Parts: sequence; structure tokens; C-alpha cells
Amino acid sequence: MTEVGLKRKITYDFLTIDLKDVLDSLGEITGDAISDETVNDIFSRFCIGK
Repeated sequence: MTEVGLKRKITYDFLTIDLKDVLDSLGEITGDAISDETVNDIFSRFCIGK
């Protein structure tokens, strides 16, 4: 997506949105980052602190 944007000369502020999404996804795969959605999904399945 970002490569296509560069070829189409889309401004950098729009490209950074795509790059951040890619980095967030890679972070979830490698374990360096975890989304709120993933955390909520984990905690919704377990009864913690009861």
C-alpha cells in the first residue's frame, strides 16, 4: 500500500498512517506490541482477580 502511495505521489502524512499500521501489525507478530483489541480479547476469556 505504501509503495503504491509513493508511486502516486501521495503526501507523507497519509503514507505514515499506512506505515504505522504495518509496524503495529509486525509488532503484534513479533510480540513487541499488542493491540487493545487483543488485550481485551484475552481478558474477556479469563476471570482474573476474582
